[in-house]
Amino acid sequence: MTKGVCLDAGSCGGYLGLVLAKITDLDFIFLDISSEMLEKAKLHITEDGLQKRARALLADVHNIPLDDGSVNLVISRGSIPFWKDPATALKEVYRVLAPGGKAYWAAARAHLKSGTRLPIE
Repeated sequence: MTKGVCLDAGSCGGYLGLVLAKITDLDFIFLDISSEMLEKAKLHITEDGLQKRARALLADVHNIPLDDGSVNLVISRGSIPFWKDPATALKEVYRVLAPGGKAYWAAARAHLKSGTRLPIE
């Protein structure tokens, strides 16, 4: 997927999304609950000249303030262990995904227990 809107959920400084922005034509929304992390993301957006294609959004992944079906791709790296209720957060992610949209998560090995499953219905 190289066009559309990408939501980086739990983006911290936006590192993963910024790498994708350099190799795609996607527009990016960097979502994080930490204003401090989003300030870093904003700085990186400016440093990389992506102000027209990227924005920061201070919000909780459990209640994403975006319209249903408004995002084509959701990415997240290392944020799941910080989610209070992963099932609720994942339902929100799927709510904002457009038909045919994709979601990808990566977690540090240390955060996963053997046999851990994400509660997706």
